[in-house]
Amino acid sequence: MKYIISDVFDYEKHIAPDIGNKYAKNMGWEIGTLSTIDLKNENTFVLDALFVENEYPQIKKIITHHPENLFIVSVIDPCFHHRENSHYKFINEMHRYDNVCIVSRYKPSELIKEIMYTYGNNRFFFLPNAFVDYNIELEDFNKKRNKIIVSGAYDKNVYPLRAIFINRIKRSFFLKHKVSTLRHPGYIDIIPGEYLHDIIGEKYVRYLSGFKYMFITPSRCDCELLKYSECAAAGCLPVGKACSSLPEQAKENVVEIDFDSIGKSIKRIFSIPVDEAKEMAQNYRNIIIKERSKDILNHMLNEFVKNYKK
Repeated sequence: MKYIISDVFDYEKHIAPDIGNKYAKNMGWEIGTLSTIDLKNENTFVLDALFVENEYPQIKKIITHHPENLFIVSVIDPCFHHRENSHYKFINEMHRYDNVCIVSRYKPSELIKEIMYTYGNNRFFFLPNAFVDYNIELEDFNKKRNKIIVSGAYDKNVYPLRAIFINRIKRSFFLKHKVSTLRHPGYIDIIPGEYLHDIIGEKYVRYLSGFKYMFITPSRCDCELLKYSECAAAGCLPVGKACSSLPEQAKENVVEIDFDSIGKSIKRIFSIPVDEAKEMAQNYRNIIIKERSKDILNHMLNEFVKNYKK
């Protein structure tokens, strides 16, 4: 199985390892580009979730001229406002070709749910992001900063619970001292410019690892954001809300926040005995490492491909 990426798009400007060569590396896949695709020696290809607009006619030509090959198209962003995106237009156009399937990083919601209904369950597969081990030597939990780290964008339309939490923190002198914030560095692949800061990738996970608690919640589409895995990599205790796709055992180690009573929830978090918090953080980390390992995910995808080809 080979992962096909764009010949043109500059993946280095995309900070998250959920597309391109970074994603393929995390999955242990061989990488190819549209111009180097070998249709004779490979029969199954996973297509990236982002190409430039003028590459889609070439992709369509490859797919329609090679019905003997299976092409699994990746999708990553389910929000309705991406409906006019070239990638989603391409996906909706290709559903009538039996050699096209869909693999989604997230459980179906909004646009991705529509795609699942269009393609059918037998041509749709949920494959979460793989756990990335940054080989960070984790600090003793007892020595970590006794604060909740909140990071990311505050767009209330996409991350409503995070926006509610931040707005509540800003209004309370007591809560401000319990929380540390890190703004999103910016989307320079979408809006050209400079990053707001350089705490990205491995440096970001190292930064997180200095805190006992990490605030994580799904997006409005209930997405299992990379933060759920990064929290495990950093050895933090997750607080906030578990997404529905998280393994059940992992959910048991997420300290849920009541967003109608944030102050009381934070007091409850800081009342957890340190040894108990440490054990929960370790349990969460172990479960994510196991359940989101690339070996397990690749086995799941291979089974899906095998069953579809029957």
